[in-house]
Amino acid sequence: MGSVRFGAELARWWSAVASVTSSDSGRVVLTGVHVECGDVWSPVFGNFVGVTLTATDSYRLLSAGFRADADGLEWGGQSGRVLVPGRAVKVPARAELSLSWSGDELLRDVPVSTWKNGAETRTVLDRIGGDFPNWRNLFGSPDDLGRCEPVAVNGGYLGQLLSAMDKAGDGAVARYVAQPSDMKPGRWDMVGDGWASSAILMPCRAPEGVLGHLGRGEDVEAVAS
Repeated sequence: MGSVRFGAELARWWSAVASVTSSDSGRVVLTGVHVECGDVWSPVFGNFVGVTLTATDSYRLLSAGFRADADGLEWGGQSGRVLVPGRAVKVPARAELSLSWSGDELLRDVPVSTWKNGAETRTVLDRIGGDFPNWRNLFGSPDDLGRCEPVAVNGGYLGQLLSAMDKAGDGAVARYVAQPSDMKPGRWDMVGDGWASSAILMPCRAPEGVLGHLGRGEDVEAVAS
């Protein structure tokens, strides 16, 4: 059983995370946002108690973690996980968001509600079956962060990632953490009051249309290219 409600300040992260889901119906697991509650993990917090939202299209990945005591988070402490069709959930600006689900695989419905100006919009979605990828492995170990060399990344994808983080984080700065060599992904973090998000972007070898060579620990503006 799981249930979580995000206040308007945190609900913006749903749209940001959902923006990197895949549109490929042949990879249905990648069309969903993975919601996990309980003893969870994030690249910034490590192991913590709270809620995470994660999505990837295999080129980009964005995960947002919310501590149990984060302002605007209502969560009863239940542990659970569910994969929800990401782009099917529309969160208007300055709206709140709630999701609830059962751990029983026979009960596949996921009620989703948004509130804006006191008005509720409610829909019931079919949860996505299948196992979400083990995305934690993509971040590597802390030791990897000390051996960094610039590599080329897709400039359009980078702009989209940083713009989504900028909008959801209300202007907070995304910090470039590391872009290791040997084709490991680059990483950007953003930290707020009780929440943190991390994005990774898979590198590419083609020199055209790419934006790379950001220095380790450099702050970057979230401007779409």
